[in-house]
Formats: sequence, C-alpha cells, structure tokens
Amino acid sequence: MEKRITIYDIAKELDLSPSTVSRVLGNSNRRVNPKIKKRVEEAAVRMNYHPNSIARNLKKSTNNTIGVILPSIDNPFYPSIVRGMEDEAIKHNYSINVCSCDREDGRTDKYLERLIGDRVSGIVTIFMDNTLNSLENFIKRGGNVVSIGTKSQFIEDVPTMLFDKEHEAYIVTKHLLELGHRNIALFISKINNKIREEKLQGYRRALREYKLGLKHEFIFIDEETSEISSKDSIPDCNSGISCAKEMFLSSKGITGIVCMNDLVALGAISVIREKGYLIPADYSVIGFDDTFFSDLIEPQITTLKVNKYEVGKQAIKYLLQVIEGKEFEYKIDCSRDVNLVIRNSTAELCE
Repeated sequence: MEKRITIYDIAKELDLSPSTVSRVLGNSNRRVNPKIKKRVEEAAVRMNYHPNSIARNLKKSTNNTIGVILPSIDNPFYPSIVRGMEDEAIKHNYSINVCSCDREDGRTDKYLERLIGDRVSGIVTIFMDNTLNSLENFIKRGGNVVSIGTKSQFIEDVPTMLFDKEHEAYIVTKHLLELGHRNIALFISKINNKIREEKLQGYRRALREYKLGLKHEFIFIDEETSEISSKDSIPDCNSGISCAKEMFLSSKGITGIVCMNDLVALGAISVIREKGYLIPADYSVIGFDDTFFSDLIEPQITTLKVNKYEVGKQAIKYLLQVIEGKEFEYKIDCSRDVNLVIRNSTAELCE
C-alpha cells in the first residue's frame, strides 16, 4: 500500500516547519510569505498530497474556551495574570480553563491532552520550559497557541510575549550595587527551570560589571523545600526561610540580598527579623514581581514590578488575533514593561 503523504513529509522536503505547511494547506487566514506559500502548494501537487478530512473537521469543531497552562497557583504572580486573561476573554464571549502543572512534564502533558480533547479554541502557556509532544502535535495541526515566556523558552513558530529574566535580575542586583553594597547574596529555589537560570546569570552579570568576583558562598540555593513542602505551605516562602537560616550559619559580611521573588523575600525577612536584625539597616532585601503583599508588610519590599494583570489581558488579545487570522507579530518584546519600585527594604550601605 502506498504511503500517504502528510504535511510532515512536505515540511521535511522543503525544510519548513509543519505548522507553516499546515497554515498553507489548511487554508488558514494566518499570513504566510507568498513565496513560501507557492513552494508549499507546488510541493503538495508534486508529492500527490491529499488532506486528511478527519483532522480538518476536528479542527473546525472548537468551542469558545481558552486553555491556560501555568507553572503554579502557589505564587500569586500567576493568578494575577490569569485574572487579566479572564476579564479580557469574557469581553469576547470566551471562557478560561486554567491548569496548574507544578512544572511537571507528565502533569503538563495530561492537561494539554485534555484541553486539546475538549476542542479549546486556543492555548496560552505561561513560562513553560519544555515543548511537549502533545503541544507540538497541536501546533503542527494548526492549533492556536500563544506563549508568555523568556527568550530561552521561545518556541519556534509560536507567537510569544518575551520577558528577559536575565536583565530583570541584573536590574535588581545593580540597585544594591548602586547603594554601595558589595557583598550581595542570592536567595533562590532549586535551579531546575530556565527562569531561575536566567536570574542567576543576571545576578552574575551585574557583579561582573562592577568588577566583583563571584563568591559561591554567597549563592544560597534551596535544593529541598520544593520537594518536601506540604500542600498547605508555600514553597518559595519556605525557600526564603531556608536560605536565610543557612546564611546565618555559614556566611559573614553579607549586607544585601537578592531574592528570587517576593515570596522568597518574605520568608527571608521573617528570619532576619527573628534573629534581631534590622532591615534595611543591617540587610537590604530586594525581590521580584511586586506581588500584592509587598507593600503591605513591614518593611515594604523593594521589588521589580511587572504589570501582571495587563500581561494577562494582552495575552488574550494576542491569541484572539491568531484565532481570527489577523496580522500579528511572532515576537512581542515585553522586557521594557518592567520597572523598579523602591520601598524601604533597601538603603545605602552605612559603613
């Protein structure tokens, strides 16, 4: 029996992505370079390609639901994004189906398969490290996907809102350096994803710019909390507690602390105050994300603000452009949509 020619065969023949071939042969409204379109159509005729009517009908039977895959609901950073998504989606008669994957590939794959099986109109992924087979297959079939991610998480041929976590970490570390701090610690959870890798790189870049050598004893990585925390606790907050306790046991001379996020900062501050030290007189502490509690505690946390609600709204607008076949950019640079919010957890170093 003669092998049936698929879009993957054509993609391989022309050295194109399957999703590009799918858009041409599936009569998608999404724009394709006219020269590429002509090459695909000619190859389809030459290779005797016939569309799979079952797959095509499957794609048409979508509903007005948008799937959202996020890393965790423990960190209030993500629900704030989802709230923006929900408010924007409802304006356009769409509903949101949220799946928290805990950064587990197996769990993520199951959620993706369920969303695809439910015929969602599109999927938004939030800071997802790995492109899993189920998502790849959805994309190859012409499924609508928008990603919120870092530069190292960019998925080829997927519209992406790009954040630069390396640069964000550089900004917060440089803030402490500008205040005169030279012995600056980094408190971070287990480095098992790209966001954390990028933040470590940004911390190191700021130190290099000030011609300071990297002191490995000033980098506190909580390797265990995320694995052992109960479901009623918040792992990142516990990481801050763990890192601060370790700092008091092992390192001297630290005056500034860069925390992976505001939850880590919250945990660190609780330990520092418990030990009888003052913030910022003894330690300057800085976080990320401008989480809702960062200006409610004492001291208020200096942090890097991301307008999470607006990010969520923009993601839905972006996905709807894709769904409706409107013109769109494949990369939206969001790295400038952040700003440092200086509060009273950081101060100039007093000699």
